[in-house]
Amino acid sequence: MTLVDGVAIVCAILALFFLLASATSLREHRWVVGVITLLLGTTLFLSGLLFGAISVGTEGYRPLVEDDLAVTVRAERMAGDSILARFTFESGMSRTYRLAGGELLLEAHVLRWRPLVAALGLRPEYEVSRVTGRYRDRTDDETKPHTVLSLAVQKPLDFFDLATRFDFLDPLLEYEYRSTVLVPGGASGSYEVRVTASDLLIRRVAE
Repeated sequence: MTLVDGVAIVCAILALFFLLASATSLREHRWVVGVITLLLGTTLFLSGLLFGAISVGTEGYRPLVEDDLAVTVRAERMAGDSILARFTFESGMSRTYRLAGGELLLEAHVLRWRPLVAALGLRPEYEVSRVTGRYRDRTDDETKPHTVLSLAVQKPLDFFDLATRFDFLDPLLEYEYRSTVLVPGGASGSYEVRVTASDLLIRRVAE
């Protein structure tokens, strides 16, 4: 259980307590106490929903540290101007895709929490979100079909997508989109995709 999960559960329990207390007070015509506890219960209930949404919406995200290995890519050039790429994550999960083009565009999403939320223990997080096949020749890149594949963990909602759509989340977090291009050298090779505090970097590794 994460800290966010714990906060969501505590908020839900306290919300239930205050809402029951409010119902009792209003039934006994203690209007001031009833209204105050109703407001407290409602606030805690909404807070619980928010932290529950954060927990679900950041599934698959990892803490953003100074230099973190996000994924290793084994890229092999194939006939027909395409690349066979195997993505291996730190969790041990791996996926293999064939992408059109001679380059790979890797994208990542970064969430940075505002001080109000960070005070509860939330730290910047990131997720490698998708990969796109690209062509070196500009004409090919504009005319030939592209392969776009998701590398993100599937979840009911993504807090990065919510942040880009709804301005009311601005007081809670800021979001950042990062991308970098992997150009396989030679017939095949292995590459590390690393995330730093400010960049998304690619480094070829010895095999």
